Formats: sequence, C-alpha cells, structure tokens
Amino acid sequence: MNRIALGAGAVVLGGVSAFFLPTLIQAPPSEGAKAAPVAVVDAPSKPRLASAPTDTAITNITESVIPTPATTPSPAPVDASHLPSKDDLARLAGIIRTFSRHDAMLKKLQSEPRDPVWAPKSEALLTERYSAMPHIGGAGRVLSIHCGSTLCMVTGDLPNGSLPDASRQAMDALHSYDMVKELWALGYGGGGSAYGPSASDNRGMFVTFYERTVPRKLRS
Repeated sequence: MNRIALGAGAVVLGGVSAFFLPTLIQAPPSEGAKAAPVAVVDAPSKPRLASAPTDTAITNITESVIPTPATTPSPAPVDASHLPSKDDLARLAGIIRTFSRHDAMLKKLQSEPRDPVWAPKSEALLTERYSAMPHIGGAGRVLSIHCGSTLCMVTGDLPNGSLPDASRQAMDALHSYDMVKELWALGYGGGGSAYGPSASDNRGMFVTFYERTVPRKLRS
C-alpha cells in the first residue's frame, strides 16, 4: 500500500493561525487486495453551546419592592402673634435702651414660645384692665399687649403733656395699687414699668412687664 505522509504544519491566514495534525492519506487499494485498517485521528470537539431556554411556564413570580424613604414632617408654623410689631419696637427703642432690665425682658419675650392657652387669656385680661383706665387707649392712643409663655408686655400712649389733668389721671391709674394687688392675686407679678418719649413721634408712652408667677395675695 502506497501512503503519503503530510507533516505537521501551520498556516497563518489573515492573522489567524491554523494548525494541522499529522494525517495519513491512503491511496486506493489495488483490486483484490485486502483493505488495511485506517488510522483515524479525531479532531478536537467543538465546545457545546448552552441550550436556549425553553418555554417552560414561570410559576413563582416575586416583586422586589424598594422601600419609600421616610419623609420628615414639616415643622408646625411658629405662632409669632405675641411678638411686638416693628412699629412698637421702633417707638420703644429709646425707653428700652435706657433701662437694661426692660431690654432683657423684651429679649426674653421675643425668644420664648407662645403658650396657646395662657397667652390669649392673659392678653384678654390685661386689655380689659388697661382699657378701663382713663386716657389710656382709645381716642387714637395706642394700646398694645403681647404675652408669650412667661411674660406679658403692655405698651401705650400717654396723654399729651399739654393736658395736665389727663396726664395726671392716666399716671394715677397706671400706678394703682389696687390693680397691682388684683393682678398679683391672679398670678401676674409686676416686672416693672418705664415712661418716656416715643422714639418715632416723641409722644409720651409707657411700657410695663408682667411675669407669670404663683398667685399671691399682697397686703393692703
């Protein structure tokens, strides 16, 4: 039997290397001769690809829920109705600067929260008492009352100095010991009063502070 042997070799085609293993090429057998066994060299098997998914029904379906982040509630609006207005503060500027005690009490009133029960009740009570005084409030005169949680501030105009009788009556009412005793008995301790000209229009005015305290009966 005639055989041709091809040696191992390599051919580079377009940058791809192809390797050939030694292979025997057998010449056709002559007539009447027995066929000799042929050596077969198996080429390396190709890698098997993963089979495509089948149409098997999916029975277990789960949902991934992303938790909603907790939201921080917005703070409740601050009740600032007990704070003196800019006009009140402008008129009081001269008096407050003169008396350090009153300046400290004003700053405390501005920094404390408003008691939703005590403040309105106190403002109503003080408005009633001061409105009943002669020449205080009314007739175009300012009367302003503000209460927080531990302090109340009352400010108002005084009669014009050209009316001496009216001025005297108003000052007597503001210094009434009977009212001082009544307010102490209701839990309003005197924090002090001051008098002087308004910084904005030079009219006479007063400012009085009351401190929230335990009711106390004063001697007559």
